Parts: sequence; structure tokens; C-alpha cells
Amino acid sequence: MATTAENAPQRISLQEALSGTPVHIDHAYTGQHLNTQGFAGAPGVCFLFDDHDDNNWPGEAWTFEQQGDGTVKIKNNKTGRYLAAKSVPTYELFRTPVVLPPDDTTLPAGYAWETNWVLHQSGVEDAFTLRPASDRTLAISPEAGQPLGVVFNVLHLLNEGPYLNQLFTLTRVWPDQKGRAHGGGHKPVAQH
Repeated sequence: MATTAENAPQRISLQEALSGTPVHIDHAYTGQHLNTQGFAGAPGVCFLFDDHDDNNWPGEAWTFEQQGDGTVKIKNNKTGRYLAAKSVPTYELFRTPVVLPPDDTTLPAGYAWETNWVLHQSGVEDAFTLRPASDRTLAISPEAGQPLGVVFNVLHLLNEGPYLNQLFTLTRVWPDQKGRAHGGGHKPVAQH
């Protein structure tokens, strides 16, 4: 389907997303969706997916839940699971994958799920970084060494820096005629 004014993706602000509006979280550099294993909010690793068609499903949509301490939890609209990273005793959160954890979240001693995130505005259009609340020196990043724009680019926590590959934007999700979450093709932010 061709993108028209009617179905063109509509960017929204962080403030609007914090009001509970369902969103697609899009990689600002490539325009790819933040997506989940199986595309339906299944537990497992999260990745960037080159999804520029009109078949967007509820598992590709997210809701931000503001917490009292100024952080947010990011909930998958299909399953209600929260975006997380598992800290490990020796490396803490550095290089850990970003996931939707399984229902059984029992972890060995010394491990913990980080489910609170800081949305740090970048100053580049309406783009922001996603940083774990317990270590704001890290940011969600595509896997190091993978070329940007590959179909499945696994997301990890890497050192935060002035990197375009760590920036995300938000687009509105709306139901299509079949009741599926829809957002159309996504346009990357202007590269400066």
C-alpha cells in the first residue's frame, strides 16, 4: 500500500506517549520498529525489524507507564510484558540484551530485571535515548558490529554516547480496518 496523507505515520511527542497513547518505538536512524521475538510480544530478545508494511500487529505496539520517580516502564500492548534487561553480577547491565522476560522471572542470586527506563531527549528533532534507570551511562543500542538496517538487529545495552544509532522516535498506532494496530511505513529522522 502506498503511503498517503491518510496513512502516513504520525510522530508523537514523549509527553503524549506518557499519557498512555499506544506507540511504535522506531529507530531514528533506520526507521525500523523496536520489535519482539515472534512479532507478538513473546518472551525473548528484542530487536530492530525492517517493518515498512501495513501489517502491524498489537505485539509491535508499546505503552509507556510513568513511574513516581520520573522513570517509565514500557509495556508491550499484546502481552503486557515489560521491556527489560537482566543485570548480571560481574558485568551489571553492560552488553546485556534487551528482552521481554518470561512469566517465570525467578532469577539466581545477584541477578535482577531492570524494567525502569529513562527517556533522555537528544536535541535531534524529537529523538531520545532509552537508558536503564539503574545505570544511565548505558543506552539501548543495536548489536555492536552488526551493520545498521539488517532485517533483525538485536538490541543490547551499550555505553551511551553521541551516537545516532542509539536514538529512537515515536509514531502513533491506530487500528486498521481489521482491528490490527497500524502505523504504516516509518521515516527516519533527518541526518545532520
